[in-house]
Amino acid sequence: MTILPKLLTAHTTIASMSGFINLIIIITNSSDDDDHDDDDDDDDDDGLWQDLANRWHEVKQLVPDRDQTLHNELLRQQNNERLRRAFAQKANVVGQWIERHLDAIASAAVQKGKLEDQLTRLRAIDKEVAAFRPSFDELERYNHEIQEAMIFDNRHTPYTMEVGGT
Repeated sequence: MTILPKLLTAHTTIASMSGFINLIIIITNSSDDDDHDDDDDDDDDDGLWQDLANRWHEVKQLVPDRDQTLHNELLRQQNNERLRRAFAQKANVVGQWIERHLDAIASAAVQKGKLEDQLTRLRAIDKEVAAFRPSFDELERYNHEIQEAMIFDNRHTPYTMEVGGT
């Protein structure tokens, strides 16, 4: 997002020069009324200034299109950053929750004791997972939006959602 502000500044500069360039073209065209010794040079100058005026007119017509394009890009980048932050906020919570619960599952599996006690601990963990399911679903929605927006990096979190295939 670092180049967009520079493009917007350059675009604003070009757009603000419109009146100045128009004034130069008008002054130059009005000075053509003066008498000159060589009519061939006058014809060359007229063609040059007319070409300049035509090209400037083309540039002025492109300014609104460029303005809209830059505005759309700014909105797209702002939306992408909003998605990155929303995903990161949820992923940081879910990721840490998963890490804690994987440790609990692993410790329950290797602890010595009655099988019924281990099953009770695993059922309790299963209830916690079911209760946390809305957070997983919300994270999946953010991930889907990020994929649709083709966002490939997120400096706000180390977590990603990998989709396994068969």
